Amino acid sequence: MSQDKIDSKCQHVSVVVDVERYSRQTLETAVYFACTLGAQLDCIFVEDERLLKIADLPFTREVLMHNASEQAVDSQTLSRALVAYSRQVQQTLAQLANSHHLHFTFQTVRAHSYHALLDITSSARLMLFGSRAFALPNKPADTDNTQLKSNSSELCVLITGADTDQRLLGTAISLAEREHCKLKVYMQHTDKLLSRQIQTLINSYRGQPSIESIESLNAYLESIQQSPASSTKPRTAGQTLILPQSALDDSESLINHLLDQPGWRLLLVS
Repeated sequence: MSQDKIDSKCQHVSVVVDVERYSRQTLETAVYFACTLGAQLDCIFVEDERLLKIADLPFTREVLMHNASEQAVDSQTLSRALVAYSRQVQQTLAQLANSHHLHFTFQTVRAHSYHALLDITSSARLMLFGSRAFALPNKPADTDNTQLKSNSSELCVLITGADTDQRLLGTAISLAEREHCKLKVYMQHTDKLLSRQIQTLINSYRGQPSIESIESLNAYLESIQQSPASSTKPRTAGQTLILPQSALDDSESLINHLLDQPGWRLLLVS
């Protein structure tokens, strides 16, 4: 990826995972960005306070998958299980980071929402939230445009005319080319002339990006938010949404709902 695609003045790339929203592909993507930007990778494993409180309710039971039997569960047992799982994530991250000679940190945070992570990740330029039980295909970088178009995964980026647009689009193009996703650019005014820098970035994309209005994105996200997470399926084999980090300020309920969808990833850019 060329240096003009993403502002390289980046000190930290953060990846946020929990027991539900984690895949090796998530860590691989975070390592890729950290290496590309010469940044430190900070991995945050979230222990959901709400789960621990629910575990102590008298009617809470764990249903075993192999025989459908039930057993009691409490916050201490669940907390030990979370610690064991976080160690597995940390070991996987260490293997990936060490193979790329990448400096990384790992910490466990107990929080009730992703909004609480903003203070912890205040120095991060990129903040990646992992997908749920899903991994996007990671095809070799030397494939041609035919293979690029054959991948049904989709990567969406929101361009609003703000100062962060160039970083947003540069990040989107870099990830779309790495994973050979279809690139979709949502714009506030599709009939407005693009800035020279934005047009240059779009022209650098090896495929044919789709450009749509922001209204169509809003309508789609609204339909997702109004539907139960279990009944909503992504339109494609994988969905990545790239937004400015400020989107977490007033859209947390939507973001939590998106992250409950199998195949969704969210990348916030500051």
